[in-house]
Amino acid sequence: MNSLSPKTYEEGKSRAARYQARRRERQCESPSSKLKTAPASREGSKTTSLRRTGRLKARVDRKLVEWSKKVRERDGNQCQARKFSEMGVYEFTVLSCSGPLDAHHIAERSLRPDLKYDLKNGVVLCRQHHSWIPLNRAEATRIGLLNGETYEVARKAI
Repeated sequence: MNSLSPKTYEEGKSRAARYQARRRERQCESPSSKLKTAPASREGSKTTSLRRTGRLKARVDRKLVEWSKKVRERDGNQCQARKFSEMGVYEFTVLSCSGPLDAHHIAERSLRPDLKYDLKNGVVLCRQHHSWIPLNRAEATRIGLLNGETYEVARKAI
């Protein structure tokens, strides 16, 4: 056999290199390799992803961005933690306002998709107070920063 034959060349490579070369060849051959959609991280998130030949491209939910701007305008671009701190949650009142402002959904988007763009369902919080909420869900629900009611339960109440 010739020293430059494909079989000899393949044998000289490591196992991982041979595997990667075969995988690349198969990927180039497949008709669907041009565009593959990756699953969205969560339904209702601000961005969904598309994977185009190894690169991620994000699409922004423009309605959600617009909702966020309107909530910030309504609340005067200020953290609304002072309104909720009167409820007597010590940990929440001790935190100082810092970081960028976030528009927070009181009823979670995954539980109440019908309220996703409702302005009454939003409040502006600084990043410090916004990050406190998932760590203290019971307290946040008690003071009105979270509503755990699902869409089905809300429909039955009507």
